Amino acid sequence: MLKTITYLIAGLIYDFSPRPTPHNRPKKVLCVGRLTRNKAQHLLLEACAVLKKNLIPFSLIFVGDGEERKSLKTLTIKLDLEREVFFAGSGGQEKVKSYYHEADMVVLPSFAEGLPVVLMEAMAIPVVATRITGIPELIEDERNGLLVTPGDKNGLAHAMERLIVDKVLAKRLGKEGRLSIEAAYNLFDNCHELATIFKDQLGHT
Repeated sequence: MLKTITYLIAGLIYDFSPRPTPHNRPKKVLCVGRLTRNKAQHLLLEACAVLKKNLIPFSLIFVGDGEERKSLKTLTIKLDLEREVFFAGSGGQEKVKSYYHEADMVVLPSFAEGLPVVLMEAMAIPVVATRITGIPELIEDERNGLLVTPGDKNGLAHAMERLIVDKVLAKRLGKEGRLSIEAAYNLFDNCHELATIFKDQLGHT
């Protein structure tokens, strides 16, 4: 029941306004969330080092703050990624939305998640995420996003490289992701279903 209500409320708050198609060179990778160990941002940096070694141009923006900010910056220097990686800090919804509008992909390499609202917000953009907990309920690999094994830096780097190099794939996944979210989180339908749930629950009290 709680999961159902979470889905529905997310549908009520989701902003479907179209974004302009970005024309970034190099491509912009976005990671949104608190900077913590379970979000696996250190692994994302290691995957980015693989991209750089393979001469794949990119930039990475972390939006969020947390206790791992210092260690992430240290690792950024160690991996020689200072020119590619930017720490934007935390911000309000409008700031986050502006980063979504500019991004070519969103990456969530977490070790532990429920059903991330970040992915719901981002799925009009090609997304790469890990195959854990509730994420496969939202993302079907190769249809509306790419899923990788948690902890696999090379698999993560390969998925990111595919979206950077293959424009057709990136466009298709972004389109399918948006259609998936629009179908699941229609405002009118979700309001009606949420009202029905509350009515049924009140009827049992």
